[in-house]
Amino acid sequence: MRNREDRLRGIMDTVLDGIVAFNDEGIIEGFNPAASRISGYSAGEVMGRPVALLLPELDGDGIERAMRAGRARSDHSHETVGRRKDGGSFPVDIAISALTRGTRRGFIGSFRDLTARKAADEALRRSEERYALVAEAANDGLLDWDIEAGTVYFSPRWPVLLGMQPDELRPTPDEWFKRIHADDFARVSADIDAHLAGETAHFESEYRIHHGDGGWRWVISRGMAVRRPDGSPTRMVASLSDVTARKEAEQRVIHNATHDTLTGLPNRTLLFDRIERTQAARAGRPRGALMVIDVDRFKVANESLGHSIGDQLLVTMARRLPKSLEAGDTLARLSADEFAVLLVEVDGDEAARAVAERLRRRIARPIEVGGETVVLSASIGVVLVPPGKLRPADLLRDANLAMYQAKLDGGDRVRLFSEELRQRSAFLLRSENELRRGIETGRLSVHYQPLVSLQDGHLATGFEALARLVLPSGDMLSPNDFIPVAEQTGLIVPLGLKVLQQACDQLRAWHTDYGTHLTLAVNLSPRQLEDPEIVKAVARVLEQGGHSGFRLKLEITEGALINNPEVAAIQLAAIRALGVQICIDDFGTGHSSLAYLHRFPIDVLKIDKFFIGRMAERPRDFELVRGIVGLGHNLGVSVVAEGVETKEQADILSGFGCEYGQGYLFGRPMSAGATTEWLARQRNRPVPAPVH
Repeated sequence: MRNREDRLRGIMDTVLDGIVAFNDEGIIEGFNPAASRISGYSAGEVMGRPVALLLPELDGDGIERAMRAGRARSDHSHETVGRRKDGGSFPVDIAISALTRGTRRGFIGSFRDLTARKAADEALRRSEERYALVAEAANDGLLDWDIEAGTVYFSPRWPVLLGMQPDELRPTPDEWFKRIHADDFARVSADIDAHLAGETAHFESEYRIHHGDGGWRWVISRGMAVRRPDGSPTRMVASLSDVTARKEAEQRVIHNATHDTLTGLPNRTLLFDRIERTQAARAGRPRGALMVIDVDRFKVANESLGHSIGDQLLVTMARRLPKSLEAGDTLARLSADEFAVLLVEVDGDEAARAVAERLRRRIARPIEVGGETVVLSASIGVVLVPPGKLRPADLLRDANLAMYQAKLDGGDRVRLFSEELRQRSAFLLRSENELRRGIETGRLSVHYQPLVSLQDGHLATGFEALARLVLPSGDMLSPNDFIPVAEQTGLIVPLGLKVLQQACDQLRAWHTDYGTHLTLAVNLSPRQLEDPEIVKAVARVLEQGGHSGFRLKLEITEGALINNPEVAAIQLAAIRALGVQICIDDFGTGHSSLAYLHRFPIDVLKIDKFFIGRMAERPRDFELVRGIVGLGHNLGVSVVAEGVETKEQADILSGFGCEYGQGYLFGRPMSAGATTEWLARQRNRPVPAPVH
């Protein structure tokens, strides 16, 4: 008995639960160390006192109730409240057993402090509540994949992102994987496998996933595996974010960076990329070709019809041209009125030319826009893609050279690139640089050729201003040497204005010394006539020189009028309104008709020297010159004969009634100083100081 009591006492002293023994009156008769640690009382402080001091529930008939509550549970325990020595209460789990010793009945109560467990349960509850709130409120879908069990928990947001109902998702990984786009599946699987194998710190992958509406959404998934100590994965938690809007914005940025905003066509960047791809795939296939298409005089149409109409014309062309191309070809827009075409399945000059001619004819079809019928033309340059690697910029340069040649040839035509064009371009560049330096450094000189009356003894009535360029060597270039270069490069505009300014300054000086009857003729190039600012420029020169304009004549070739008669008529009318006279230069060499001449505000016809030089020997030219003089008089304009070199020619012209002559018979082109001396001799006057 003593041994059993010793063992029982040893057990009570070592168990972690508090144990209290009390009789049927509820008086404590035993109290183990654990009970003392939990309650704060020592055994001596509670022995002989009511057990309700520690466990208020066991007051009165509470002992029986506690025993019944315990028997109702499978573990014979229930939860109640304990009280510590300091008066504080704490949750306990209590189990009570009855002991009968003879006629006496006693009780053993074991109790466990639940404070720590309750705190842990509350923390867990709050954590689970927070997780539920995050999962519910987050914009991302969340999943928890139990790799060993092969099950997946999907948060409520997951099916929403997929456009599905929650009950449509089974808790399996396949509900995720089977919706990934076929083109992305292998990559996503590789990313997951790499992470699960420990090759990456976390899983991240961007891909397309099937949506409930039948379309595809771009998403990004991020996740991390939970691992055993040996590193093997047991679970993986991942998120799903819809990035479709961001992806579409990125694609728009990429598209805008490689496409023209007006027409939607590829731009230069994308064209160069496709040229490089075409070159890389050329082995054993046709060479391909690159074309540059420039719309003739588009700037004039754009200015006269309005920019919105101009934009519509370009959009119409962008829609038309692909109809003449194959599926693999590329149509790109390079600038306002310049397009490029990359042909990938064409071999040889003639095949490329045939495609270019189809494009040219398609461009020439009338376009109905804004209540107007517009007919466009285009100059097209073509270069074959050579074997081997050539920079796209070099190919484009060669195609541009051919296109420029098509423009120089009159436009509305196709030209193929050749090495001769490259050499000519190099010469043009050198000439352009020389001309530009000449204009900037003041090496541009104006010479003057007399214009005389054929009826009054050849007295000078005026002069034609002719540009000369002085080289650093001192040699002088005639207009035939540099005017074509100026026309092609656009330098003709600043050059022409400089000549006009110098000539008008000289005319003002001559008016002071010799009277205001002298006139001055200055050539106006086709490029200048198309310049929207030309009228303002002429008005500014006249105002600065103090001229009213009635002694200034601007000479225009027939070709400048015929190329764009509508614009020419508007520009010339505005210039004539300044008091400036309009002359048709080189008349007879172009394609003018009475109908055209009546459209323009013309004051003077200048007969080309080609006919003057042959009229004494060729009856046909003799009659032609007579007819032109008569035509001029019928139109009410004066007539000037160019290239008069003999007295016989002057007499014939005088007999026809031609008013004025110009040529070596009367005087060669002279510098301003030499011309002033010439004038002084004619008037028998001293030579005035030169104009600077």
